[in-house]
Amino acid sequence: MSNYFAKKATATFVTVSLSSCLFGAFSIEDTVYEKGAAFIGWFFLFTLYIGAIVIVYGNLVSIAVDFLQSR
Repeated sequence: MSNYFAKKATATFVTVSLSSCLFGAFSIEDTVYEKGAAFIGWFFLFTLYIGAIVIVYGNLVSIAVDFLQSR
């Protein structure tokens, strides 16, 4: 059971990190002088929103589907 939650946590972390990096990279404008600071700001903003969506909808739906398939 511990391995199950470790897999879910790892999948959540990887999904949120990659999605936030991708969206953060495409959100930086060409006119911004400090692109690193802009990237970090967008990354944290997207991490909050994407993380909440993945945790609430992604993990809960995944756990519900796994539970229904095991029945």
